[in-house]
Amino acid sequence: MNREEILNKSLALLKENNYRGTIVLTMGTGKSILSQNVIKEIFPTRVLIVTPRNLLNESWINTLKNYLPEYTNYNIVVKTIKSIYNNSKEYFDQFDLFIFDECHTIDEAYFKPLSIIDKDAKVILLTGTPNKELPFKKNVLYKEFPILIEYYDAQKDGITNKINTYVIQYELSDRYKVESGSTLKRFMVGEKKQYKYLTERYDRASKRMFNIGSTNLISDSIAWLKSDDKEVKSIASEFIGAMNSRRRFLQNLSSSIAYTKLIISNIQKYSNNKILTFHESVESANKISPYAAHGKNPKEYNKELLTKFNNGDIPVLSSVNSLTMGINLVNAKYSIFESFNGSYTSVSQKLHRLSRLNPTDHAVAFFVVPKDTQSSVWMDSNQIDYKVISLLDIKNVL
Repeated sequence: MNREEILNKSLALLKENNYRGTIVLTMGTGKSILSQNVIKEIFPTRVLIVTPRNLLNESWINTLKNYLPEYTNYNIVVKTIKSIYNNSKEYFDQFDLFIFDECHTIDEAYFKPLSIIDKDAKVILLTGTPNKELPFKKNVLYKEFPILIEYYDAQKDGITNKINTYVIQYELSDRYKVESGSTLKRFMVGEKKQYKYLTERYDRASKRMFNIGSTNLISDSIAWLKSDDKEVKSIASEFIGAMNSRRRFLQNLSSSIAYTKLIISNIQKYSNNKILTFHESVESANKISPYAAHGKNPKEYNKELLTKFNNGDIPVLSSVNSLTMGINLVNAKYSIFESFNGSYTSVSQKLHRLSRLNPTDHAVAFFVVPKDTQSSVWMDSNQIDYKVISLLDIKNVL
């Protein structure tokens, strides 16, 4: 299928269902174009577009201005879901069409706006996240706004460019140090030694969980924190502490920072294209580039960084979950995952920031993975096709 066929089919299905339903189109297929076609189709109308983040609001407004020349003639408001959460029914009654972008982020905490919108209103939910991650398949949203179409083959069909994924593996060693110890006494210890200690602590905590009947460590530990049984609550708390300590350790490795810098250096030897790096902590992002987009920045500063990166004025831009969902990165060809987690949704969203090249071109993503650690497990759990290469191979895959 080509883009026009997919968008025409999506529009037809929305018409058949009185513009109430969920559209799942993989990133880069044209969800914003579909939205504009809907707006034109039912003009005049009053439209509320709802997104999870301020940066995505800016992206929507810019897209509407660029591709809907008569944008100012339409009554279109763009808001974040948090900003409308406490609004009254009277507020929502102002609008005839509601578009909820990145709807996979709508969990039960944010059902309120959807529950008070008039039942006859036109409500479209949009996402590019694969169905296994869609929370509304497990709750009232799926019943109220059924999935009308699911399409994930944009790369295969040549609608978007291919993204080749590579893993750079390395062995943890004690050459790189990390701070450890108690609040009263801090000291430096090698990364390999510290990981061994944290894993042993995790294994002990896991064993205690299994001994009291756990069948799912994460969900059981969260539930048992509310237990009236002090011992059960203590064991759950111990497990969560051990799990989080190891996770934080893996997401703040000096060795991973060093390898990320080596990858950047190798890319820049053979290409002038800009580079996007992803991190799980602000501290790590700041060590890679003086330009780091994250939630601790003022939103205007993140907007400025995005503009400069798109214009080619920033060679390396680091991000901590700010440049993910729906953000349009112009001609971004290379990304490096310095740290990550086991969330397929998170990794997939970040990977597809590279889906804005010419369909005949290809992008390259690198993951930095310490061998024989939980990071390796996370990498495999994301179900992403990848090839393990060395630093020397980088020039051959750009």
